[in-house]
Amino acid sequence: MPGEEGTYHYYTSYDFIFRAWGKTVWGSDADKASLRSDLSIVQGNFTDVPLVIGEFDASPLNTEPAARTAAEINAAVVIWDNGLDHLDHGASTWRDPTSLGVLNNALKGTKNSLADSTVDATATTLSSSDYVFNKVGTAPTDQTLPWLFNGNTLTGITTNSGAALASGVDYAVTSSGITFKASFLGKYLSTSAAQGESDASVLGGRDWDAPVLRATSSKTVAGADLGIPLACKGVRVLAVVKAVRGHGVYLFDDWTQYLGPLQQARIVRQWNYDGAKVVLTATTVQAVIASGKATTFTFELYPRSSWEQRYVHSKPMSSY
Repeated sequence: MPGEEGTYHYYTSYDFIFRAWGKTVWGSDADKASLRSDLSIVQGNFTDVPLVIGEFDASPLNTEPAARTAAEINAAVVIWDNGLDHLDHGASTWRDPTSLGVLNNALKGTKNSLADSTVDATATTLSSSDYVFNKVGTAPTDQTLPWLFNGNTLTGITTNSGAALASGVDYAVTSSGITFKASFLGKYLSTSAAQGESDASVLGGRDWDAPVLRATSSKTVAGADLGIPLACKGVRVLAVVKAVRGHGVYLFDDWTQYLGPLQQARIVRQWNYDGAKVVLTATTVQAVIASGKATTFTFELYPRSSWEQRYVHSKPMSSY
């Protein structure tokens, strides 16, 4: 219709965007082809109507491919934000200006150079990140970040304070990654400092240590949420939660046994994390009570590998 535009929302793949059922892997050629196909179908049905993708940005994790593809089909996009991702509503500040820069570059047709990511759904660990991780108490070693340069050339690296790193001394570059030298990392990552006390943030690194649960077992009241204090000692984001009953049966969604190892038995919409504690919802509590079995909850943090997993063993819950 003349003078009007069409708007639609795009949250695909749903499970990746919302970390449902433990899906934190995306980016294969097939994934990107599916995204392009979806947007092209909409464009093909409304060739004479300006299109606006009103919502697609559930998280900075998944915006760049969608924004770039939208630009290629000449569709406008809106950054819809509820205060949990890009914009801190209370402080009226952007949490990560870099993520906005990535979006703007993609929309302008400028190819971003980004950290590479795990795209194998059958992987048993996922550690892809643009962070350098170093365990508290461990001497730094050379660390390589896999990188997709997308035709760009790295001309230099600076710290947050603007200090320039020396190529060949502080870091080295290959066609597929950037290696930060142990001698450079040692200036910022202390072997003796407790997590959070080093200057890792100067370079976008993280000292990490084992997360700490304030309780390892519990009984609770039917009909009430269960809050479990969890002190994250690395990236302070809970990735997923796994729930398995004592006899090895999944608490929810047993069909996830057919998914990859990082998705099996993972639950969705049955937990929340507020930065200080994991909240198992009343629905989850009731499911444990109904099963009559002790249930083990596994809390997984980024990067998703075995040392990030800690367990809560709950006795068969009952109403009391």
